[in-house]
Amino acid sequence: MKLSEAEIEKIASELDLGMICHYHRVTGELVCFPDPDNEYVDAEMWKDEIKKVKNDAKNYHRFEPMNSTEAFRVMEHFAESLSDAPFASKLYKALANRRPFQGFKLLVDQSDYREQWFDFKRIAYLQFVKEQSPIQLSDSD
Repeated sequence: MKLSEAEIEKIASELDLGMICHYHRVTGELVCFPDPDNEYVDAEMWKDEIKKVKNDAKNYHRFEPMNSTEAFRVMEHFAESLSDAPFASKLYKALANRRPFQGFKLLVDQSDYREQWFDFKRIAYLQFVKEQSPIQLSDSD
């Protein structure tokens, strides 16, 4: 089974929302749910999806969301990519302070770079999915 660009986009989008995705190697079915071990997740709401994957685990490939270190690097790379040195400096300062994710998000959300950030993060997640995939990627779609 090959992952299409549309499937990669879907997985990347779900991971960005904090979901864990399981791709069935035979059928191509994608099953996504939040981490059931997370204390803030009501695993009961996702019991059918969790059971489906657990009962056929050997046929599913698990895609994990970025950990905090990986997500932090994406934010740093975004700041590095900006030609607006004063705004990049603000982002670096936010990343160096307490609660770097919150500070970065607040600055970006109130800036003209909000859409650029979403595009940058989307591309980073697409690459992240491709790097996690032992499944051959298709050339079409």
